[in-house]
Amino acid sequence: MIQYRSFLPDDLFEKCVEYIVQEGHWQHKQTSNMILSTSNQIRFWFMDLQKESIFHKDVFELIIKITSKHFELLRVYANGQTFGQDGDFHTDCSCTNNDVCNHWTFLIYTSSITGNTEFKIGTEGSERMSIIPSKNNAVIFKSNILHRGLAPFDKSVLRVTIAFKLRQI
Repeated sequence: MIQYRSFLPDDLFEKCVEYIVQEGHWQHKQTSNMILSTSNQIRFWFMDLQKESIFHKDVFELIIKITSKHFELLRVYANGQTFGQDGDFHTDCSCTNNDVCNHWTFLIYTSSITGNTEFKIGTEGSERMSIIPSKNNAVIFKSNILHRGLAPFDKSVLRVTIAFKLRQI
């Protein structure tokens, strides 16, 4: 797991946020992928960004440059959560062996609000670690790590991450 501070240049970050706020189309349909629990699945907000060149071209090329990894882009979208929409622990791929897993998740946080990304790490997920969202920060992690997005505490805000699902080639 690697964190990046001020990941995008300011102008590119502002263009991404502007698209999400003004032009994108939110749908209230997403649930945590590959659910590992039997709890009720809470739906949260989803915006497909796959066809928008600013994401699949400009930001994706920067991810490759900054990480020094060769990736294939599988999907890119925005997740939105409001108060009470905690995600369930899940993985983003079905890889079970961390040594051979070539799938990665790259998250960019669009604001500094409460609503951490929580990970289960250590032997059989016995420990928890949280990434605290901060505007324009990012994190990359193997997609087979158990994680979830926690909802914001403030009832008047939307917690937004831009998620890139990647396969290392």
